[in-house]
Amino acid sequence: MTRFLSRRAVLSGAAAFAATGPALAAFDPIAIKNQLTRERVGGLATQFLGTKVGRGECTDFVEKVLNMLNCFHKGYVWGLPANGIQPGIIIQFWDTKFTSPDGRSTWGTAPGGQHTAIVLAWSGSVAKLIHQNDGVRKVTVRDVNLGWKHTGRMEFFQPLSQT
Repeated sequence: MTRFLSRRAVLSGAAAFAATGPALAAFDPIAIKNQLTRERVGGLATQFLGTKVGRGECTDFVEKVLNMLNCFHKGYVWGLPANGIQPGIIIQFWDTKFTSPDGRSTWGTAPGGQHTAIVLAWSGSVAKLIHQNDGVRKVTVRDVNLGWKHTGRMEFFQPLSQT
């Protein structure tokens, strides 16, 4: 005789998985794959800290990480548009300048320029970015408060594994 779990048992089981992440709680295979891809992107990216990748451009670094993981990218499209910021998300900055509330600190692209970075961590409005060509042509980490007043625009991408 086959025994099926009741809806209540399934829902309580789903609640147990909720502690490991929202993607697992939904039992959504695509969300789980996306979460694992983001984790792999962030983990691999940190292995390049302090090194120069390719010509030292920001895109050389992100392309290297995505290519090693067989992830889609073309031009400045680094996967699928992402709904929010999470570790492993790629941010494309376009002609962007952030200014602190007191006006003493700024960060951004060159006028009319762009910059590409990978989010390592996210807390409140502060993103810990790993990127290349942020003052030096090596892979470095920087905290950027995305809640500061800014000009330009940002696009967020979910890396898309092709395997």
